[in-house]
Amino acid sequence: MLPEAFTGTYGVEHFARNSEILETDGSGSALLATLASQHRMHVVGGVIERCPSSDLLFNSTVAYDASGSLVAKYRKIHLSKVRVGADDTSEASVLQEGNSTASFKIPVEIVANGEIEPQGAVFAVGLACCFDLRFPDLAGAYARWGKEPCDVLLYPSAFLASTGEKHWELMLRTRALDGQFYTVGSNHALDTTAPDRGESVMWGHSTIADPWGAVVAATGGGEDELAMADLERSMLEDVQSKIDLDAARRPETYRTGNVLLQ
Repeated sequence: MLPEAFTGTYGVEHFARNSEILETDGSGSALLATLASQHRMHVVGGVIERCPSSDLLFNSTVAYDASGSLVAKYRKIHLSKVRVGADDTSEASVLQEGNSTASFKIPVEIVANGEIEPQGAVFAVGLACCFDLRFPDLAGAYARWGKEPCDVLLYPSAFLASTGEKHWELMLRTRALDGQFYTVGSNHALDTTAPDRGESVMWGHSTIADPWGAVVAATGGGEDELAMADLERSMLEDVQSKIDLDAARRPETYRTGNVLLQ
């Protein structure tokens, strides 16, 4: 997985210039599709999508399977609005909001004698994006009791250094713990020269958290690095059986106007 809007510098002043009609020649999405097919793997990344019929722009995450076929597209639901220090983001001034969740399934396979053998099980993978981390209701929609149950929730991001030190890892671990699934956050590397160019500084520290809320892999801040981890179905099942949140949940009492007072 690559970060949010990975094809260019993040920023509202750059989005139109970096935008693309999906899968057109030279686009970031076409590159992801080609690489997925070449390497026989699922590939995910964030791009600024331009609609050919209207020229509206969306902050979109696209996922391609091992054949290079598009298997899911998510348009960012919660557009960033941050005013911290020198950072002032207002994605909604140039981007349109998405209105739906999106997920895809990866079959569990092994390689035996050079051949891929399916094992019958799948990992369900949900898509979100950066600022969505701040909205637990969205993560809840991807939990096993939600409308789109997933085992893994991906957050390609352009997460700011101004909030990243205190918020980034904390929220990835919290979403994983609350949803009892894996969370994966890929972020733009920290670039200390960005302020000299009038650009926002990103936090880096791409992170993978497990359903127990522990960090199982992470990069540093300022280098181009990879974070990799084995995701285990047994881990999902173990956590969910030890702390059965689904059985204890009482959503009927959480709604406005229907809250228990005693």
